[in-house]
Amino acid sequence: MSTQRTILLVGDAGAERDAALEVLKTANGGGEIRVLSEPAAALKLMSSEKIDCVFSYSRSGPESSVDFLTEVWHRAPSSGRFVIAPKIDADTQLRCAFGAHHYLTAPLNPKAVVAALEMSRGKEAILPNERVQLLIARMRSLPSKPTIYFEVMRELDSPNGNATKIAELIQRDPGISAKVIQVVN
Repeated sequence: MSTQRTILLVGDAGAERDAALEVLKTANGGGEIRVLSEPAAALKLMSSEKIDCVFSYSRSGPESSVDFLTEVWHRAPSSGRFVIAPKIDADTQLRCAFGAHHYLTAPLNPKAVVAALEMSRGKEAILPNERVQLLIARMRSLPSKPTIYFEVMRELDSPNGNATKIAELIQRDPGISAKVIQVVN
């Protein structure tokens, strides 16, 4: 399957962004890649051009990328959205998941990027109708019981928290289960 997409890389100039750009060029198989430093300029570009995937790397932290990608989601919900960061904390990871963004560890792994690009193309193969794609892309998440969210957060913050208990909690909620699977993929 061809992974060629129109990609926008938004990030602070520097060695990290340049390294991400090289991996994206290789993974995108000759597809167009635009690079911008400012999120405002990226949003302006997206108002006039169709962008398949937006990758965001910010030296000020992944929280800035999540904020930017949330705005992208509001304006262009069918675009794939990817946060690039060396690591992110649990709260930012949840914000990323509930915003339907994907997290890729920096430095980028070329195979992970190819898989991400193929995944972003997958919705077109499954749902060829553009209107249905747009409606699904606008869905933030499946409804979740707020109590389960708080129980998971409490378990994550607990010094005695364990993965088995978190898994049991997540299994009780299909919405959270779907988001966890999305983040893992």
